[in-house]
Amino acid sequence: MREGAVETITCEVDHPFGLPVPAPHPYRVQDIDLRPGDRRLMLTDGMLERHGEGVDLPALLEHTRDLHPREAALTLTSAVRHAAGGRLKDDATVMCLHWHGPQQTQRHVSSGADTQQASAGRARRQP
Repeated sequence: MREGAVETITCEVDHPFGLPVPAPHPYRVQDIDLRPGDRRLMLTDGMLERHGEGVDLPALLEHTRDLHPREAALTLTSAVRHAAGGRLKDDATVMCLHWHGPQQTQRHVSSGADTQQASAGRARRQP
């Protein structure tokens, strides 16, 4: 998502990390243009298969744009799990990246998320 507009970026498919392959396999580097304020959602095919295909992920991404990336990912995976009646046939994994740019941040935590940047209230998560 850039400036409120959601666009699908299709990347080249490669072998999953950590799985044995018959011969050494070089992974391809793929460049993606990132600008401050961009939000990227990376997901497994389980988010799109079976019941997940009925969930409007671009609309949910737009709806959760003001939430912390972790909360946005939770909202998206919860919607897919709910659509599947709580019984997923495949993994439904999401990683949400909100790009702030290459500058230094004022983040001061020893581990985990900076709770000062978390969204206010659970009610905002509901579409």
